[in-house]
Amino acid sequence: MRATLRAQGPKAAAARRRRLSRSAILSQDPGCTSGAEETRYAVVGAGFAGMAACWHLLQVHRSRGDAVHVDVFDAVGIAGGASGAAAGLLHPYNTRGKLIWKGLEGVRATIELLSAAESANSDEASPLYRRGGIVRPAATQKQGSDFAKHVGKHEVTDGWEAELLDYGTAKSLLPGLRSATHNWPEDDEAFAMYIKKGIVIHPDRYLKSLWRACQIAAEDSGGGAHFHCQQIDSVQEMDRYTAVILAGGAATSAIREFKDIELPLTMCLGQVLELVPRDDRTVYPLHSPSILGSTYLAAQDERKVVVGATKVYNVPETAEGALSMLGQPVDRTEQDLVESLLFARMDQVYPPISDWKVHSVKQGVRAMPPRSPLGSLPLMGRLFPATPSNPATWYVVGLGARGLVYHALLGHWLAQAVAHNDPTRVPLELAPPPPRPTR
Repeated sequence: MRATLRAQGPKAAAARRRRLSRSAILSQDPGCTSGAEETRYAVVGAGFAGMAACWHLLQVHRSRGDAVHVDVFDAVGIAGGASGAAAGLLHPYNTRGKLIWKGLEGVRATIELLSAAESANSDEASPLYRRGGIVRPAATQKQGSDFAKHVGKHEVTDGWEAELLDYGTAKSLLPGLRSATHNWPEDDEAFAMYIKKGIVIHPDRYLKSLWRACQIAAEDSGGGAHFHCQQIDSVQEMDRYTAVILAGGAATSAIREFKDIELPLTMCLGQVLELVPRDDRTVYPLHSPSILGSTYLAAQDERKVVVGATKVYNVPETAEGALSMLGQPVDRTEQDLVESLLFARMDQVYPPISDWKVHSVKQGVRAMPPRSPLGSLPLMGRLFPATPSNPATWYVVGLGARGLVYHALLGHWLAQAVAHNDPTRVPLELAPPPPRPTR
């Protein structure tokens, strides 16, 4: 074969190798290993979903003893989109105090991925996360009643259980915390939900460390992992790969082949404030929890907090609009509006926020999934199978506000499906809903 490949020339030889790899996928039964000469994957998107898919693809092939090559593409860099603007609040509960679908599995998978990233973090002075727990004060009496009904009623055995706090206990955990209604009874046991094991992850540090972990894992297995700061407009650009994963968030729908499937995603522009103390004496209280709510405060360390977020739905209107906003700064007029709005909202529940000042304003566009009986779930599946001339193409989109809790679990499921060429390994709950009938 080597002599034949040489005779054909380097371009023809490379094309033949791609066909051999793709032919193995076309002929294999679900669950079988491919036996391909060379397995190459492309992941489009370097946020939570893309980095998790990359890591788990490497782990699947590592367990087989295979060398694999993964190329990651993103137009604005690792953590350059909505993932980089995320608050980093990790917990498995909804606003009523109930566990979300696969919430416990999701946070456990994220903790495992965080551990892998931490092992590759070379800067001990920049930790990837902060412990301290998370507290969600009830915004209304109705929410307090929901807390009383649901919090503490789940069978949780590994520390992720939530507990009810009365007003006084909550204020002792976080001095300065108060009720947004200003008339909450001090002895009401359902003032807040407290998630003691909740943590705040620093998205930028975490994703960049996870990428370094991917590079190390790839090299250890005899393969490679490479990043390309490049925009991808069509899967046809990726013909040298065994399979392609589209994980570019709100911008995924701008890819030519993806436009035809019309997934029910809603664009949502969100903006957050990164705050630092106004003076050297101010710090966020050590071991105190971050604040969860319609406006949140995520303490990344004692001298940096993130407050967010604004939510503007259907802005931008298209995926192309989301793509054009990637990496773009917030203009001065918009910054002033965001600062005024978020400071006013946070002051209602945590007045000491006035001791902090704006360091930067970040923005990101999320693709919000539709509601289902199980909640707002991401969408994942195979766009189309491999052909002799095109790679199998898969997608994971619509992580919405739950990218942090779901991304590691989604990456695991998707990597198994891709590596085994088996769409049935994607949970049925993540399949897109059927199109609505037209009238």
